[in-house]
Amino acid sequence: MTNSSNVKVCGTASDTGRITSVRVNGQQAQTDNGYATWEVSISLESGMNLLNVETVDWASNRNTSAATATIQRIESFIIPRSVVLDSARNRALVLDVNTIFAVDLATGTRGVFVDNLVSDSNGSFYLPAAMALDSANNRVLVTDAELDSIIAVNLSTGAYSIFSNNSMPDISNPFASPISIAVDSANDRALVLADNAVIAVDLDTGIRTILSDENTPDSSNVFSMPRSIALDPANNRALVTDNGLDALMAVDLNTGARTILSDNDTPDSEYLLSSPSAIALDPENQRALVINGSTVLSANLVTGARTVFSSGLGTSYENVFMAPSGIAVDSGNNRVLLSDIYRNSVFALNLKDGERVALSK
Repeated sequence: MTNSSNVKVCGTASDTGRITSVRVNGQQAQTDNGYATWEVSISLESGMNLLNVETVDWASNRNTSAATATIQRIESFIIPRSVVLDSARNRALVLDVNTIFAVDLATGTRGVFVDNLVSDSNGSFYLPAAMALDSANNRVLVTDAELDSIIAVNLSTGAYSIFSNNSMPDISNPFASPISIAVDSANDRALVLADNAVIAVDLDTGIRTILSDENTPDSSNVFSMPRSIALDPANNRALVTDNGLDALMAVDLNTGARTILSDNDTPDSEYLLSSPSAIALDPENQRALVINGSTVLSANLVTGARTVFSSGLGTSYENVFMAPSGIAVDSGNNRVLLSDIYRNSVFALNLKDGERVALSK
């Protein structure tokens, strides 16, 4: 088992005559003693790889399967910054630098789903920031803060292309460093946080309109430094964490009007917000779960009251949070999935008590 993209294969060879060639998976091995010993570097694909050794002797006798072995390549996380649930395929998708990993929900086994090293003519990832599942269209939407784009990734094939950017389908209402996204399927749109605005993107055309900014619908409760957005359809709103305000804000899905659901004075000063980041909805328990430093806070969807759902401290170093970055509710398995960019891991947190184990690291 390895996490490397290649492996050095070494071996020995002997014959009643003289060995003239050794190949592994078609690659010529190197030797300085007539193949008594030899070595060759072999590229590995994600998952199980078969290594097949072929030898040729002085009389051109060829043994096409002189030896075989298997090796498994398991990719490691580098900076797992965002996680979304793809329940239909029993997996979580984890955004990591320029790669999307698929993580099995049962075993935690992961493999590369999309890798920027294999580019196509439709565009590449440069600075991907967040993801949202658009299951009705069989895709995951990825914000790219460098490209000022939304990239659509096919959930079946991993093929991807730019869906909406500042020149496509037109130049109206351009993005400025889009950093978070939520899918509002009832209204056939995605809601994107870009600069200090919520931009609605039509899921069919990619056309952009302003839902909420400093002038839309008015100048009340303007954003300061919004970080993450999640949909709360039962209450006809989106919830937005704001670093500048240290607040959890509600945005009306019809009008774009902004109100404060929870801040350090609302409804009280218990469990202060400090640079809140990623957010996920847990509607069955009437709460939003918010990453707040190395802690996950729970905010009541009615009152905004905050409690600690899971602190950074764990029962051992193996499950200590250091820099949690992405969060998703996996209600079917009674847990929350949380990525940590410092621990290079995805943790599973029990929805009842916040206790956690490492799912994939």
